[in-house]
Amino acid sequence: MKLNYKKTILIGLAFFMIESFWQAYDTVIAKVLTDKFGMSQLSSGLLLSFNNLPALILIPLFGGLSDKCKSKRGRRTPFILAGTLTAALLFIGLSFTDTIQASRISDIEDIAGNEITAERTEAFGTLYDHDPEVLLSGEGISSKKLSELYTREEFVSLSERKMSTEEAELVTKARQSYAWDVTKNDLFPLVVFIAFLFLALMAMASFRSPAMSLMPDVTVSPLRSAGNSVVNLMGSVGCVCILGIGILLGTGRPENSLKSTAPLVIATAAVMAAALCIFLVFVKEKKWAEECSSASLRTEIGTEAQKDASGKRKLTKGEFISLVLILGATAFRYMGFNAIFTKYAVYSGEVLSLDYNVTFMIFQIVSASSLIPMGMVSTRIGRKKSILFGTALLGLSMAAASFMRSGVDIWVMNVIFALAALGWSTININALPMTVELAGESDVGRYTGFFYTASMAAQTFTPVLCGVFLTYVSMTTLFPYAVFFLALSFIAMIFVKHGDVRG
Repeated sequence: MKLNYKKTILIGLAFFMIESFWQAYDTVIAKVLTDKFGMSQLSSGLLLSFNNLPALILIPLFGGLSDKCKSKRGRRTPFILAGTLTAALLFIGLSFTDTIQASRISDIEDIAGNEITAERTEAFGTLYDHDPEVLLSGEGISSKKLSELYTREEFVSLSERKMSTEEAELVTKARQSYAWDVTKNDLFPLVVFIAFLFLALMAMASFRSPAMSLMPDVTVSPLRSAGNSVVNLMGSVGCVCILGIGILLGTGRPENSLKSTAPLVIATAAVMAAALCIFLVFVKEKKWAEECSSASLRTEIGTEAQKDASGKRKLTKGEFISLVLILGATAFRYMGFNAIFTKYAVYSGEVLSLDYNVTFMIFQIVSASSLIPMGMVSTRIGRKKSILFGTALLGLSMAAASFMRSGVDIWVMNVIFALAALGWSTININALPMTVELAGESDVGRYTGFFYTASMAAQTFTPVLCGVFLTYVSMTTLFPYAVFFLALSFIAMIFVKHGDVRG
């Protein structure tokens, strides 16, 4: 029994589209809200969490609806088609409001970056003159007025030398205050931005479960970890494509942090549309699902628990506890690492003074290159051991990153994120198969919905909690925050007893 790689790669295009969107989202949205609209880490986190709340209902809802869909194109394809097109168009609409806001704060856009120019010096003067009484706080500094910390000449002189981490944090908060004052004068761009963002996230939620249910639909149980490694590989390829475009456009460079992200967003939408066209032409969902069902019956491959006449499953008490623990471990894992993915673009500029695109690119390349080998390893040693190994490696990598500060060589962060990528990929190829292993044939979409509801719940709550620490304690709490929740995820996985099938 061997995995059909060509078929699985084509199915993986659905995840390619999802990850392309989320890579652009993670590197753009939080920075736009804080840098251009001037929102604090906490308030932007609250906003992003609020926007994610409906997804907690929509993800399992559309997973269940796709289970019952009887379209000629299959159960999942109609949702993937409608959701992708809608999300891509809304994402483009969102970028236009970002462009409008960037033009409104163009007087200070030269503050970003480290290059010494006359325009940057003038921008520092504009920022100081706007409100010298603005209250600022940072690591080791209680709330003080800008004029109490610096005279105008002292503040402008910061533009002519490399700033310390503490100075850079104060300047960032000053320009965010400037951006917020501009935003308050006319809230319309922010309201439109939030509306487009909300609708785009709802569109993405509508096809996440259907897209991720495709692989289990057309892959027999013992091959699902290997199949999921290929699907995740396609997701990583999508991320690399978007990061590559970001590097070409220079979106990750500190000096471009106040410029419009429309070129990257439009390119992301185009990539999603191209992948969708290939998916629609070559994926024969209905035919492949029927072939998988027949193969499963011929080889008498089943899942652990008993099925009723409708193909649904009855979980034993032990299996139910394992399901809860798997979902809990998933939630804790995303609580930790999603905070990194959401906030590192900001953290890298403010704390490390580094470009984040190259580091993210290396993360995705290592993740992609390790997926298939780790999928093979997982079929030999089992899913649970693989997840425990991956979680431990990820946690240790984040612990090492917590000690890094401004002046660290970018390759130190690249190596740390490369190790984290190995851990993350090892976890990802096994977590969903462990969940759907407990599902019956007619329940795959629903259980996939459970899995992504757990991850989305974490992604909804963690921006707020993490934002509290970043706003009221220090930006340097980001990595310790991640380590704490990864430790909880590791502990939860230790007690899982079901869903671990080896090929």
